[in-house]
Amino acid sequence: DVRNSGVSDMTGLAAFVNLKFLICSQNQLTNLDLSSNLALRELYCRGSGVTTLNVVSNLNLRVLFCDGNQIANLNVAQNVNLITLNADFNLLSQINVTQNIALQTLSVSNNQIANLNISQNLLLKVLSCSSNLLTNIDVTPHTQLTNLACNNNALNTLNVTQNINLKSLICSGIGLTTLNVSSNSNLEYLNVGYNNIATINLSQNTNLKYLSCESSHMNNLDLSNNLEIESLYCSFNDLTNLDLSHNIKLDVLYCQVNQLISLNIKNGKIESSVILMANPNLEFICVDEPQIIAVKELAGSNVNVNSYCSFTPGGNYNAITGAIIYDANANGCEVTDLPQRNIKIDINDGTNQGATFTNNSGNYKFYSDTGSFTI
Repeated sequence: DVRNSGVSDMTGLAAFVNLKFLICSQNQLTNLDLSSNLALRELYCRGSGVTTLNVVSNLNLRVLFCDGNQIANLNVAQNVNLITLNADFNLLSQINVTQNIALQTLSVSNNQIANLNISQNLLLKVLSCSSNLLTNIDVTPHTQLTNLACNNNALNTLNVTQNINLKSLICSGIGLTTLNVSSNSNLEYLNVGYNNIATINLSQNTNLKYLSCESSHMNNLDLSNNLEIESLYCSFNDLTNLDLSHNIKLDVLYCQVNQLISLNIKNGKIESSVILMANPNLEFICVDEPQIIAVKELAGSNVNVNSYCSFTPGGNYNAITGAIIYDANANGCEVTDLPQRNIKIDINDGTNQGATFTNNSGNYKFYSDTGSFTI
């Protein structure tokens, strides 16, 4: 282990013919020739300025981390026992892994690869090929795949219907107009942002914990079946209504810059972070009672925030309004009486109940269906 040791020349390494593990990351190497180290099983030469790497003689190599270098050509055709290969952040325009049938992890992100043939790598569990020049990637035969990152390419289509073990999918910025994840019931992490997907069916993804669908021209998002979701990033879309009342574990919500009219986050969970600015049409937010004041400050005085959510936004509804003022001189209500802000107002219709707080002008408002109410 000579990592971060200021090493610039590894010529003497040839004498270590029985070497099995080598860690020489974070050095100033340019050439790394391991042709004499036939016993080598694991090599870590990350971020060391390597331009030429010779591992063609290392038939026993199982693990290779050469990411963060300046390698333009990498020959791993002879490394048939390779299980893990990480060559991220290099200058690769191509890489041949057709002989590496034992590969379980392949990471070649942030290169210049235009074509990636993984047809022979049927044991793959992790594939990362983000930020390349790919126009096609076929993962249909890879039924053991659990993690796929193919974002920032020009794929336009992606078929993951056969990847039933998939837990993490990052496919943002690849030009998608549709994505079918109905077969991916084990999916926990999904980033599908920066595409052109108007709507996505997530009803079968009941294990989903993280969803990012930002900047995707999305106009509808139904998460009523996704009870495990903890983080939702759906900013910069065309959403008009967002109902998260079923998402009892939601902790982070970013929904700014949409066309929201109503937002329901009354789910029994006090979110640690809610970002909702730049929704100029927002009228109503339903929250859990302890959140009312904090969310009112985020939403502004023109948005009605309360915990009474007994009607469906978008249909016909009534408005119950009032004002709280203080008659300081006990001479009856006058226009000079001072409005009272942040006064809690309860509502009960005999079945449902909720609350709100008066705004800076002392006013309050509840939206409701037809019926009798106690304020």
